Amino acid sequence: DMACGPKCMAFMIFMSIWGIIFLSILGGLYYNHIYQQNAYNCWVAAGGYVVVGVLAGLRLCCLGRSRMGLIKG
Repeated sequence: DMACGPKCMAFMIFMSIWGIIFLSILGGLYYNHIYQQNAYNCWVAAGGYVVVGVLAGLRLCCLGRSRMGLIKG
């Protein structure tokens, strides 16, 4: 439980936001006829960061609720 604490989840959310911004911009810069596949790959990776960020946010919410005593266990 220590490995998935609130600091770790906050860091994962921060890195997810950074990855989404960076890869979205990079995908936009790659988007032309020659490098179109690279752009799609960047956007797929950004989508992966969205999923990781959402999961980390959900975990952070669960940690907050359990610390407030709303969830037992």
